[in-house]
Amino acid sequence: MEIPEEAEGRYRRLVLCASDLKEARESHGRLLQLDEFDRHPVDRSPDAGAHFTRMVVAYARPYATVHGETPSPGMLPEELRADFTAEEEEMHRRLLRLRDEELAHSASAAAGIAASVVTDARTTLTAVWHRMRVPFTREEMDTIAHCLKKLGDAVQEARAEMERTLAEG
Repeated sequence: MEIPEEAEGRYRRLVLCASDLKEARESHGRLLQLDEFDRHPVDRSPDAGAHFTRMVVAYARPYATVHGETPSPGMLPEELRADFTAEEEEMHRRLLRLRDEELAHSASAAAGIAASVVTDARTTLTAVWHRMRVPFTREEMDTIAHCLKKLGDAVQEARAEMERTLAEG
């Protein structure tokens, strides 16, 4: 049986999305285990930043545009977020914004990099500082967990429905 190209593309996207959400959930869980919410950014482990970046990028990957097209063929439909609360929908937008504006690009303003000149009696030094901010509170991490769960369930349901439909011919 031949699968229509559009249906095959949507199915492949759902499979990839499930993998992306699994990756985001893994990093979300690791961030909770690290429990560094109350630490000063300078005292945080490098793992916290790595898992934060991995979580946000993996979450946003299914919504990435292809060659600037919006909506792109790879984007997940909005109806998969039909059960999101207003708070979860805002977190969804925030995660996509973080990916687009801070994590996927090397803009010095977004990264919080500043330069200053320090002069003493002997020398002039240029110092560059990277100010790592506190990305999410514990409560916001709970909201992210709800987003991941609901979206993951919706993707699995859509995938199962496509499998049934395609099997029926």
